[in-house]
Amino acid sequence: MLNLVESAWKGKTVLIVLNSQGQVVEHCALNYDYVSGQPYY
Repeated sequence: MLNLVESAWKGKTVLIVLNSQGQVVEHCALNYDYVSGQPYY
């Protein structure tokens, strides 16, 4: 189960992976701005 949560800072998207119990097992901030469609370098 994957949830993409739009963060409030710099247009970054946080990827959150939940297991069957609904616990967060992994999360990472993706350096990608979906507003402009350009990755951060």
